[in-house]
Amino acid sequence: MKKLFFASYNLDIGGTEKALLNLLKVLDYKKYDVTLLLQEKKGIFLSDLPKEVKVEEYRLSKCKIVIFRKIINRLKLIFYILRKYKKYDFSCAYATYDTPSTIIARYLSNNTCIYVHSDYTKAYDNEGFRKFFDDRKIDKFKHIIFVSEDSKNNFIKEYQNLESRCKAINNQVNIEEIITKSKEKIDLKKKGYTFIFIGRLMEKEKKISRMIDAIDKLKKEDVYLWLIADGPDRKEYEEKVKKLGLEDRIIFLGKKRNPYSYLKQADSFLLTSDYEGFPVVYLESIILKKQIVTTVPLKSKDLDISKYAYIVKNTDDLVKTMKEVMNKPKKIDYDVDKLNKLNLVEFEKVINDEI
Repeated sequence: MKKLFFASYNLDIGGTEKALLNLLKVLDYKKYDVTLLLQEKKGIFLSDLPKEVKVEEYRLSKCKIVIFRKIINRLKLIFYILRKYKKYDFSCAYATYDTPSTIIARYLSNNTCIYVHSDYTKAYDNEGFRKFFDDRKIDKFKHIIFVSEDSKNNFIKEYQNLESRCKAINNQVNIEEIITKSKEKIDLKKKGYTFIFIGRLMEKEKKISRMIDAIDKLKKEDVYLWLIADGPDRKEYEEKVKKLGLEDRIIFLGKKRNPYSYLKQADSFLLTSDYEGFPVVYLESIILKKQIVTTVPLKSKDLDISKYAYIVKNTDDLVKTMKEVMNKPKKIDYDVDKLNKLNLVEFEKVINDEI
């Protein structure tokens, strides 16, 4: 039985966290012994983990005296690595942004892997992009997995010497769970045509203000927006909605353990980010036969989202496109199960160091 190690931050609501949960759910525990290390052993998805997964917590010191905090955390890191050094057959830093995860995963096996969940060329300039990945010692990982072809190709432009280590593997989705949970009743009555967003309320990454402005411009239409989300910018968004007099049109529903029942009731999923990695909610929407309006195109060898979604090129185009999807929905008939199986095969090749 192969011993696998994954490191991440926590299992609270978020695309990366949901993708990790879905991946752990499809692994064959007759073949794999899995350990998951979290900086914070908490989150809405924690109780959904397969019972076979051993969860450990790696909590950093929050000592207010900076020098003491750094010494404590450095010693903790060293001791953890010494205790677990090369004890696994595969070790994966799943949360790209989490520095301790990237350090620890590099030392726990000879078959090391790091996941890249976003296209960081869109988040940083060239200098910032290089610094982000150099700080994570990206060249020390044997495998670098990207959740989309676009983010992989953009990375290779900057790190041509690492091309042979790079592979694009789309995120897993749990089809049976999505369909089952979508049938649960919700205490919210749908009115007119309803768009829905599921994610985090963060302007820098998600640009939720674009959605709010679009709903404001569609006041004459019978249009609504549900936000299944929470985050640091929620208060600012609520104030903006109140200022525009849209309290009856835009509903803040917070985090939901089961977002699928809301997605099932809505008409279209709406995404207005500048960039994403591979939004799992695209596949979740396709499974539930929901329309998609998005500013983030996605194309891989197995999926071109533009065939099933309305792609918005710029902010000015958003209102026009939202009107269009209401009147001319696209046919949705993509085989997500086939995509899942293909991606699992590719990931197991990484686990077994076959590529």
